[in-house]
Amino acid sequence: PVSEVAAPIRGPMYAGYAKVLHDKERLCRHVVDGLALTLMIITPLSIGIVLTAKLIEQVALGAEWAGAAPFIQVCAFYALFEGIGEFTHNLYVVKDRQRRFVAIMGLTTAIRVVLVVWAGLTHGVLAAAAMFAVTSFFSSAIWFGQLTVMIGLSIRRTIAAMWRIFTATAIMSAGVFYFLSTWPYGETMPGRIAELIIAVATGGALYIGPLLGLWIACGRPAGPEDHAAKAIPQLLARLGLRLPIPA
Repeated sequence: PVSEVAAPIRGPMYAGYAKVLHDKERLCRHVVDGLALTLMIITPLSIGIVLTAKLIEQVALGAEWAGAAPFIQVCAFYALFEGIGEFTHNLYVVKDRQRRFVAIMGLTTAIRVVLVVWAGLTHGVLAAAAMFAVTSFFSSAIWFGQLTVMIGLSIRRTIAAMWRIFTATAIMSAGVFYFLSTWPYGETMPGRIAELIIAVATGGALYIGPLLGLWIACGRPAGPEDHAAKAIPQLLARLGLRLPIPA
């Protein structure tokens, strides 16, 4: 779900980058807004999958896939880091830095192959999968580190746009983890399905509520929450629905 959601977001952003290519300030604003919007969507999805991996294994995969939960968790982290890193790729094309792009891609891929093979041979298949997530994390850091050189994007500005997302995700994670640790374990399939549905609903409420609360408390600054606040009423209107309160 993370890669399927993150990939379509990047397409329209490419056109936006091209329009403001020679305006450093606007380009940085486009990048920060796009990254924050992407993270606002894919971060809770990834962490939610990590938290409910055992239930996903039992409900969606069946008994033949017993023990797959750790792999699901590793893949969710890998997809999150990979989605963050791939977000930057269009910028290398727009800024005509294809040579640098190929060099970084070649280096990170070579390191990944060596580490994955080593981990698999010495510690097993789960360690090899985990190495995908580890190398994806560090390659994402390299991709973004280069942006400070290419477009002058500061780390402080990036963090300022995303801290509310990470805070809301932390609250969601703590709430879902507490729920799963206290809820009676479902021995039957209907019980496990109910537990998964309640966990997802709880996580959604504990993410959206704090995120909107922090955004309002900060004076409703321009950012991904602002885009969502404008887009949701328009989407509901197209579906013939109306919010019970003013947008």
